[in-house]
Amino acid sequence: MTRTFILLFALVASTAAAIAGPGHDHGGGGAAQATAEIPRIESVTPDIELVATAEGHKLTIYLDAPVTNEPVEGAKIVVEADGKHKAEAKPKGNGVYELEADWVDQPGVKALVFTVTTPTITDLL
Repeated sequence: MTRTFILLFALVASTAAAIAGPGHDHGGGGAAQATAEIPRIESVTPDIELVATAEGHKLTIYLDAPVTNEPVEGAKIVVEADGKHKAEAKPKGNGVYELEADWVDQPGVKALVFTVTTPTITDLL
């Protein structure tokens, strides 16, 4: 009987330590606030890594070398959307290019083709 009492007491005492005290409540709390996701596209070839984000009428293109992660300067980037719309991105410096077009913020999925030309590389992404 004494042995059972000691075992039961030890069991109850050990579970009391696991109960969270004030300031340590890990309950549900409030839901995390949703953030708006900016549309984004990524494409990589052996010579070029391209990431583009769309916001409003503006498509911002980030271009770098995949091995060194160095920005690619002086590239000519022509973007074709759905085989209908063509536009050339303007360089902004440090491997960043931008173009503005009405189709950028229109809803729906678009088939984009990026033609990237530098003095040493020509690539389709």
